[in-house]
Amino acid sequence: MTRPTLEWAHEPEVVQLPPPPGLVAVATGVTVNGAILRLFATKPPPPRPQGRTHRQHEADLRARALVPDHAVLQIADGTGRREVPLAGPIPRFPYVDQLPTGDILVVGARCRFSGASGPERNARLHDPHGALLRELTLGDGIAKVQVDHAGAIWVSYFDEGIFGNLGWGDGGAASQPLGFAGLARFDDRGNKVWDYEPPPGLDEMADCYALNVGSSGAWAYYYTDFPLVHLSTSGKVRAWRTDVKGGRAIVTDGWRAIVFGGYGEERTACVALRLEDGERARVVADVTLRLPDGASLASAHVIGCGDTLHVFDGERAHRFRLGALPPA
Repeated sequence: MTRPTLEWAHEPEVVQLPPPPGLVAVATGVTVNGAILRLFATKPPPPRPQGRTHRQHEADLRARALVPDHAVLQIADGTGRREVPLAGPIPRFPYVDQLPTGDILVVGARCRFSGASGPERNARLHDPHGALLRELTLGDGIAKVQVDHAGAIWVSYFDEGIFGNLGWGDGGAASQPLGFAGLARFDDRGNKVWDYEPPPGLDEMADCYALNVGSSGAWAYYYTDFPLVHLSTSGKVRAWRTDVKGGRAIVTDGWRAIVFGGYGEERTACVALRLEDGERARVVADVTLRLPDGASLASAHVIGCGDTLHVFDGERAHRFRLGALPPA
């Protein structure tokens, strides 16, 4: 039977994120409350070489990206848009989020471990005005970073952060990769307070493809089996098996879910799933997202946060809320 195709409309409001003079965007984030963050810095990332896949190129960039020496964070929320200059330098290939206190978290995806000096500090916590409060170590091979309502820092890892690289895993127990479980939770002092353990019947994480931190906890979607896993704030873990491979963003309201992305020609595919009692997430429809002016999704940056898919198209940000999706 042919699956239905649903048209998913974005919200009418389009958020504009123009760069400050002389700076380029190096990171984009969305807070758990829906504020949009864009980090601008002085040095652009290098272009993707011919013959390298997107994920291979991301890993290369994370290993050798330059350290920006000047950065400005742009915050767009219900009160308007404002800019916060951050004390530099900022970590290589950064991610950005904000704690409930207003403190700003900037995390570098790569982190070296030295047997002589220990790990680098690859995260910086700034106060709401941009002054540096402290530096943290969150490990190497970071795939995603999101902060929850309580201020806990959820960090997911790709394969190099799980199995070890850049000195991690080479020096005994002290160098065990912080990301060995694929997903971890830290407090705002950088203390790790939790590691993911798969429920019975599921493989361990080898690469966390998507992370979504919302009001009820966190959702993860990972290689090799690509289950959709809910991690509640109370510590309960529940998983649904899926037949969808290679997605790069997820959104959910607890009984249905969207997986955006896939391998190869499926890079901009989008499907709707129903989370069933039998611990399976069944695909019920294909979903079509349309950006204004016919802009392509292939080059868009996509973030799932709660029940909303945020799509960043150049200087524009679009919101697709799950509640606006027609029933399948």
